[in-house]
Amino acid sequence: MIGVAPSATRVAVLREPTDDDLARAATIWADAAARRDGLDRPEPWTRTLVGIRTRMALPGATLFLAARADQSTGFALAAPDGSGAELYYLAVHPDTWGSGTAAALLAEVERWAHDLQATELVLWVLDDNLRAHAAYARAGWAVTDERQVARPSGRLERRLTLTPGARRAPLRS
Repeated sequence: MIGVAPSATRVAVLREPTDDDLARAATIWADAAARRDGLDRPEPWTRTLVGIRTRMALPGATLFLAARADQSTGFALAAPDGSGAELYYLAVHPDTWGSGTAAALLAEVERWAHDLQATELVLWVLDDNLRAHAAYARAGWAVTDERQVARPSGRLERRLTLTPGARRAPLRS
């Protein structure tokens, strides 16, 4: 899949995802986290499913499911938060890292936030996740000085922000 043009990635925007959609997202997260952390095998995807369901219960929460050739390759989950919005999850299956899936997901989340008239998008990313930091930087996210300890891992996270539509030509409406 590496080397396929980013335009080959399709992103479905789902306000009411099915159980299968949520299971796909949880599986992608488990596989990506295992590769990121150098584990021999992923944790059970059902552990992540609990957190995904919790975030999907937030008012206005939306799941973004990316696919290439009818195979799910990544997902994002975001929800409005006051005058802004928060990106709670973003994961790309490791077999498709470098394929443009993260860029496609981030662009769609930004469009969604712009359409909501969100003044700011925020996310928290593990400080030591250099691959994720690079993807967010390419998409225009700014690093802040704010840090927190992630639960339950105890690892340090950093807050990133983005003003939807600020660095690009106007987004579609």
